[in-house]
Amino acid sequence: YYWFHRFCHEFHFAFTQHSVHHSGEDYNLATALRQGAFQWIIGFTFTLPLALIIPPKALFGHFFANTLAQFWFHTSQVG
Repeated sequence: YYWFHRFCHEFHFAFTQHSVHHSGEDYNLATALRQGAFQWIIGFTFTLPLALIIPPKALFGHFFANTLAQFWFHTSQVG
């Protein structure tokens, strides 16, 4: 996830999709889950190699935990 997120910040064509995520005025769950319409295409290129070597249950468990963690990362409680 880190490299995908970093990639979205480093390359303009990726940030055009990712910038929707950063357009909220407040840090909240809606901001954390807001994604660009085609960001999944970029994310898929990072996920596919993982799907070839990590068991599906473990991979989906990671995605679930990461989504829950986004709520924590996008609150005003985290500096």
